[in-house]
Amino acid sequence: MKLKTERLQIRMPCIADASFFYDLMNSEPWLQHIGDRGIISDEKAIEYIESLIDKHQTIGYSLYVMTKNEIAIGVCGLLKREYLNHPDLGFALLPEFTGKGYVQEASIHILNHAFENLKLDKVLAITSPHNSSSQSTLESLGFITTGSIHTPDKGEALLYEKQKK
Repeated sequence: MKLKTERLQIRMPCIADASFFYDLMNSEPWLQHIGDRGIISDEKAIEYIESLIDKHQTIGYSLYVMTKNEIAIGVCGLLKREYLNHPDLGFALLPEFTGKGYVQEASIHILNHAFENLKLDKVLAITSPHNSSSQSTLESLGFITTGSIHTPDKGEALLYEKQKK
């Protein structure tokens, strides 16, 4: 899958992205808001990338790499979590790229793809209660809070949903 926005390209991850995934998944914001995923080496990052590629081939969606001028800056896409009944929107940026509207720009295109091409009727999102930045982004994208849930990996999380228009 490839999508192009005004400033970004959104593409499938590839093995060459291993160092990027290592850096992203070990950044302070990732560890604080998403959690440690055990990506302790480029080899573990490659395993993670392969799982994303497999998910895309199996269920038709996954996390994708956001690039600006061919430099990987973050991820955005849909995840299938065992404890949720619908796919959920996930996103993260390297710290130096936050606050520039990239997540919102990419998310709009991912959501359009989800509703128009994947024919989904609802997309969920979860975020930690103290992640006000993600909460603001989700609300600006038209997500509404539906309460909170207990997740196996994060503990308490706020649950959001967005219906197809």
